[in-house]
Amino acid sequence: MLIVMAAVVAAVASTPEFALSDLKAVAPGVRIHHSQDGRVDRLFGDVLATGRTQAESTSRFVNAHADVWGVEPSSLDSEPVHTPMMHDPQTGQPRFTRYLYSQHVDGIPVFDSSLRLLVRNTPSHEVVLAAADLRPLQGWTPPTSPSRATTDAIARAAASMLLGSRARVTAAPRLVVFAGSGTSTMSPHLAVEVTVARGINGDADYAQHLLILDATSGGVLHDEDRIVHCGSSLSSIAAVAQGDISGIVEARVNDGWSAWECDDTVTEPLAHAYVTVGSDVVVTDAEGMFTSTATGPTTVISPLRGPWFSVNNDAGTDANIEADAENGDFVQILHNKDQTELIMAQAVAFRDSNDVRDYTLMVNPSFPTIGSQAEFPVNVNLDSTCNAYYDYSSINFYQSGGSCNNTAFGHVVYHEYGHHLVAVAGSGQGAYGEGMADCIGLIMTGDPVMAPGFYAGNCVSGIRNADNSCQYSETACSSCGSEIHACGQLISGCVWDTWEALRVSSPLEADQVIRNLTINSILLHTGTSIDEAIAIDFVTLDDDDGDIANGSPHYNAIKAGFTAHGIGVPPIAWLDVSFPDGIPSRVAPDGSTDMAVHIDNLLGEYQPGTAKLMVRIDGLITTYPLEDLGEGDFVAHFPPTECGGDVEFFLWIKTMDNESVFVPPAAPDEFYVALSAWSDPEVTWYDDSSTDTGWSVSGDATDGQWERDIPYGGNNRPQTDCGDTESWCWLTDNASGQSDVDGGQTILTSARIDATGASHVGFCFWYRNQRNNGSGQDDTLDIQVSDDDGATWMTAREVGPTGPDTDGVWITEQHSLLDIGGFTPNDAFRIRFIAQDLGQESRVEAAVDNIEILSVDCSEQPCPGDLDGDGQIGTNEILAVLDAWGQCDECPADITGDGVVNVNDLLYMVGAFGPCP
Repeated sequence: MLIVMAAVVAAVASTPEFALSDLKAVAPGVRIHHSQDGRVDRLFGDVLATGRTQAESTSRFVNAHADVWGVEPSSLDSEPVHTPMMHDPQTGQPRFTRYLYSQHVDGIPVFDSSLRLLVRNTPSHEVVLAAADLRPLQGWTPPTSPSRATTDAIARAAASMLLGSRARVTAAPRLVVFAGSGTSTMSPHLAVEVTVARGINGDADYAQHLLILDATSGGVLHDEDRIVHCGSSLSSIAAVAQGDISGIVEARVNDGWSAWECDDTVTEPLAHAYVTVGSDVVVTDAEGMFTSTATGPTTVISPLRGPWFSVNNDAGTDANIEADAENGDFVQILHNKDQTELIMAQAVAFRDSNDVRDYTLMVNPSFPTIGSQAEFPVNVNLDSTCNAYYDYSSINFYQSGGSCNNTAFGHVVYHEYGHHLVAVAGSGQGAYGEGMADCIGLIMTGDPVMAPGFYAGNCVSGIRNADNSCQYSETACSSCGSEIHACGQLISGCVWDTWEALRVSSPLEADQVIRNLTINSILLHTGTSIDEAIAIDFVTLDDDDGDIANGSPHYNAIKAGFTAHGIGVPPIAWLDVSFPDGIPSRVAPDGSTDMAVHIDNLLGEYQPGTAKLMVRIDGLITTYPLEDLGEGDFVAHFPPTECGGDVEFFLWIKTMDNESVFVPPAAPDEFYVALSAWSDPEVTWYDDSSTDTGWSVSGDATDGQWERDIPYGGNNRPQTDCGDTESWCWLTDNASGQSDVDGGQTILTSARIDATGASHVGFCFWYRNQRNNGSGQDDTLDIQVSDDDGATWMTAREVGPTGPDTDGVWITEQHSLLDIGGFTPNDAFRIRFIAQDLGQESRVEAAVDNIEILSVDCSEQPCPGDLDGDGQIGTNEILAVLDAWGQCDECPADITGDGVVNVNDLLYMVGAFGPCP
């Protein structure tokens, strides 16, 4: 990837493509992560805003930087929902607070769109992470809203069409703005959101869907299956007084988290259970104990219900035990005494549901919804087999049969409730929901096997395993498969391996750390994908000083866990590497160019002798050790190179612990580029698009063809030309709405150009590839050149399909023609730009401007030290350097061109003393 010659054009505020420049000006260390469709979904790595209060910090960030996502600050909630996070186990105080903003247009909510800001609970209230799934809707105005009667009719019609005559609308429809969901994007629509269902829990054909319907046509824009499959006033408990009726509620249950046949059956107390004593309703404590002030004689009734969960037996009447009691009696109630399947399922599901809720609130007492949600339905013994599901309003478990055990047991209960945690936190489900639900079972049990004993007679295997080697895949989700349950093993594998690493590095706190990171990270997730954003969230939540560049207390364990599955973590700064005189954009062909380097220790200590300049020419990398001057100062000596060619280079340095430090950090995939030349190149041909110089448009695209125009602007096209003015450029279909490239390629080809003696071609491009649903992996912007008048073509640059070059930002680059194998610059030169959408699902837009041909004069080697022009470097030149010593901008004695005449210039003169070559 080109770095030095890729210069992002400076920006105007309030446009998405330039807003990051404004942010970097105030937070130079900010790092950016892009979602799979190319949008910015994480800003992190530096303090993004501060304030006297958390509200002031978050408001400052929103007001200053909402345009990073192309949204107006006024379109986000003025009073966001805040949730404390990462509670200290000793003090109980949270280290962070999450601020959750919803997006709206003219008071209408935008579907599946949010901004989450993570704020440190410190006196400065630093915003340290922004997690976003926002839709750029600036300039769009919703049409007139339909009447309530119309929306009801649209909802009923869609329900009937999708689910048949038994379909019903389960909640009142609401108007939303729909511009896509997750990594799927589309132009905005005013829409009707409605949940529809067929049948009820337990029916063989039970179905529930969330539909987004066009408010005008009634067409289905989005269909989400809401059934996610596996694969009162109360009395407080006081001390017992004479005359009180007390007792204990217990049940015969399995003593583990596997299917019942795999565990021993024991008697355990049931916490959080209702007990009715006469007219008094009390709740059991953590030990199953209860006390009532009711007087006897009376009847004590114990259902498998409590303030937090209501267990419902789909195969018959609910479990219910009654006993007679007198004043002062201690009543012992035992559920499932005869250990039958239907009662066992109710007792185990009640216990395990309460356990996972208690566990969640132990980790984060402020987790949304969970602390106050009353009598959440737990439906057991459904008339089917080999599955379980969550439908956003209940968790559901099947009877035994079909080679499977009853699914109302530990791991499966934890998994389904895990889906509920994901939902109330505001994330999507999909692969992430399945994987994180598995993680809840994992951290609850410490067992990487998901649901041991799910299949009857097999207590070793389950249905998935977190102890796996699944690898991240940008196009296929994971090496274990793209199906959501298979891909979900990717995140459970990361959590398991992180936990394993913590057990080695921090054995006394490993369990606490992994549960804190895992459960709290759910509150930051957006969408349904599993990628590096989760690793970013883990490291940021683990951080204790607001600077993740220096790592976090458990950084190495997190790194080990995620990189084991091909997911990168934010790199930390082992060493500080700087360039006192800058990074050269041009180097002398004779190898006389030097580059000053300075290395300071940070978290690591420099290992002497390991600093190397890595130079790549024609794909071959050669190593050149840096000269060590002491005190952290070094000199990199460039080798002789072919004049007119590009010289790619980077630094490779090691610490005493053998940690590799690359500069730039993504080397060798990214590198610096310098031109090998005695002087700057000369522009021999230039086209700023202000007139048509003979370009032609071809290709088989059905929409989005190239045209020359002044950019219309909007959400998915440039606001200006490359020169940051409202002037001409070439761009794809300069129109509003769904006007992106579709159905194939659109090709912009130049007229024949005389490029005889040319060394480089330059251009400015703008490209955006919004990869909906993981599509668009073949959609690139290809820049090709020809030396035979277009008979054959060679690629000079391929942009995309992903990466920072696909964000819709004007970027200027120059590329060496001499480095293209088999290419000869001549008078039959042509250049073409190919924008393409080969998969139909992605949204592709492109623009080009300022195309130029450049030539480098390599015919004569200059003699820069010959100040008096006598063909040699002699005493006069030495005296001129001494006379001009010090700050001296653009003076002849400044041979190195750094604005200072110093020892470097003197050493050059001494080294070149004598006749010029």
